[in-house]
Amino acid sequence: MSLEAIYYIGQTVAVLAILGSLVFVAYQVWQTNKLARTELTRSLLEETRVFADSLAASAEMSGFMFESRNAAKMLPPKDFFRLGMYYASWFTVVESAFKVNEQKLMEPSVYQHIRGTTRTFDCFNMRVWWKMARNAYAADFASDVDDAFAEWDKAKLHS
Repeated sequence: MSLEAIYYIGQTVAVLAILGSLVFVAYQVWQTNKLARTELTRSLLEETRVFADSLAASAEMSGFMFESRNAAKMLPPKDFFRLGMYYASWFTVVESAFKVNEQKLMEPSVYQHIRGTTRTFDCFNMRVWWKMARNAYAADFASDVDDAFAEWDKAKLHS
């Protein structure tokens, strides 16, 4: 075997080693991205759980939420403000999930779950609050919330 043949064999082995390294690095990047998506999803679901837990943390709080959700008329200003603060906190969590979902950093089904939990707060006072607060949120998210309301209204008509 000539030196030239040995040289070409060495070059071929080097190219294969480089390609193998690139495949390995690509796999590591894919795995890291998957882990980051999982952690983001877990974090948003944890925020959802913590918020839900806070609403049932005491008999007074859960009673307030129950009464305000079932009120067919506007709450007194003090109670409406209090309720609005809870809604603002909740919608911030949902908007965060919306943005993460938009960037394809979480499974769409997880965002749909988080978005769907908002339906448990759907009531007269929430709709009033949303009309007042809507412009404080990103336009694409506000449009998604409007779409959710439309879906829920349509579901009510068909049930």
